[in-house]
Amino acid sequence: MAKRLLFSGYFGFGNTGDEAIIEALCQEVRRQAPDTDIAVLLDNADLAKRLEVRAYPRRRLFSIVRALRSCDMLISGGGGLLQDTTGAGSVIYYLGVIVLARLLGRPAQIMCQGFGPVRRQLSRQLVRFFLPWASSSSWRDEKSLAEVRQLAPRLAAVLSADPALLLEPVDCGELLQLKTVYNLQRPFIVLALRSWPGLHLSDFVNAVNSILEAENGLDVAIIPFQESQDSALAAECCRALQDWGERIHLIKGLQPRQILSLIGEAQLVLAMRLHALIFAAARGVPFMGIAYDPKVASFCERCAMPCLALKDAQGQHLQDNFQKTWSDRARCRAELPERVSPMRLAAAQAVSRALESL
Repeated sequence: MAKRLLFSGYFGFGNTGDEAIIEALCQEVRRQAPDTDIAVLLDNADLAKRLEVRAYPRRRLFSIVRALRSCDMLISGGGGLLQDTTGAGSVIYYLGVIVLARLLGRPAQIMCQGFGPVRRQLSRQLVRFFLPWASSSSWRDEKSLAEVRQLAPRLAAVLSADPALLLEPVDCGELLQLKTVYNLQRPFIVLALRSWPGLHLSDFVNAVNSILEAENGLDVAIIPFQESQDSALAAECCRALQDWGERIHLIKGLQPRQILSLIGEAQLVLAMRLHALIFAAARGVPFMGIAYDPKVASFCERCAMPCLALKDAQGQHLQDNFQKTWSDRARCRAELPERVSPMRLAAAQAVSRALESL
């Protein structure tokens, strides 16, 4: 009889990074154990159809209970689920699903998650008490692992990596078609920003201008990774760069594997969005991170790639660091594979451990 896995995460909300995570996890489970039956707590019918999974509405308690009773194991993750930046609701929901699974007699694993920031006293108390209800856990960066070991020392925890590193690109024919549709015929860099307090778009525009002035044959692809949140900023960035005409390209409406493939063709990625950097790393493309959140700095550090705190990404300092990264791109490209290969293996091993425990 086929084993049944249920995934819980921030899936189905149009965030390219989270949709890349669930697609990569489904892909890896099917690669290692093709007969596994996969279900997801998900309200997006189109995504469920594309992933070829059974979907259970994630907001209805009865539906969650039904999904848990129909599975052999719950997997919580990946992504940054246990954080209270936007309120305590995320911590309560995802811990709640884990606790409910255990109460129903189902094992629950936390897979390849990032932890935090968890700053509220209530949230930290909930984590201390309920996180050990999971049978085991893996974390995508050293900082997350260290915090979890401090808050919940009884929970078995190991270092892993983001599952999106396992995502497969589209085939060459589809990639060629994408480049034709978006007129990406010349070398290009990728810009992936998000709205955040302290972001000064004019400084990023000036940094891009400095590269375009120096490199006549270079274009810019601007990609909103969560269109509901990033599209307005991306459009504003395009308007600010409109003097460059056809050298500026706005990329919208694509699926994660398509974006991954386009990023794989870039010369350099400048991004606040974590998964723009993860896609670059996966395809061996040099990148520079802008850390609005500790997870961005942690990933850049693990890849030994440059990163600026958002508060420092201003004026000439941003331009100088961007220019330096551009100048060092050949060295960065040569060094990335040895950094990324162990991370990709760690993510695959996290899936293996879950399947073996079944």
